[in-house]
Amino acid sequence: STEDFTTKLQSLSGIGRVMVESMEPSGSFGHIWRVTYLSNAGDVPLLRHYGTPNLQGTGVSLNIRELSKGNSGQHHTVVNGLEMGSVYAGRIYAENEAGSGPYTTTMQTFGGGIHPMSLAVSSPPGPPSIALGTVTKSLAEIKFTEPSANGQNILSYKFEWTTSSTFGSSAQALARVACSDGSKILGSFRFIFGNKNLS
Repeated sequence: STEDFTTKLQSLSGIGRVMVESMEPSGSFGHIWRVTYLSNAGDVPLLRHYGTPNLQGTGVSLNIRELSKGNSGQHHTVVNGLEMGSVYAGRIYAENEAGSGPYTTTMQTFGGGIHPMSLAVSSPPGPPSIALGTVTKSLAEIKFTEPSANGQNILSYKFEWTTSSTFGSSAQALARVACSDGSKILGSFRFIFGNKNLS
């Protein structure tokens, strides 16, 4: 029965909770069970069987196939309504039928995971205003005023000069990461630029 199949599956290690639906195949003999994994999100291993020696009948066959891959859902969230210059802290915990787990800050206190997230809402500073001062045959004085800091203290200024009014062109590189079957990618990768690692 469907109930017996559900009980047997859920007694296996790692299966978790499942929903089993029973149906008769159209135009043929036999039986079909459709299994939906309820507590294991994401893609799970395909069920296997060890032959049909305990099944009786003429031309007995047993086939298992995947109807659709599971999706573990998004691993990010967007927080709206933040105010420029204010400092915010963030943490997260997971929850299942057994209850709630510890916040991420619990592990971070003992050196696990990332440093507790505490960031000031900010954006890059605005452009300084610039003016030309004293000019001689060999030098030119450039005057500028401090722009809007937009939530964070300005750490430094970078001044560039060149004989080209367009300042040349920027180098570009294209990096593409994809799965051959079009599925989503989880994990991390690292770029190396000169002697700098960009994780």
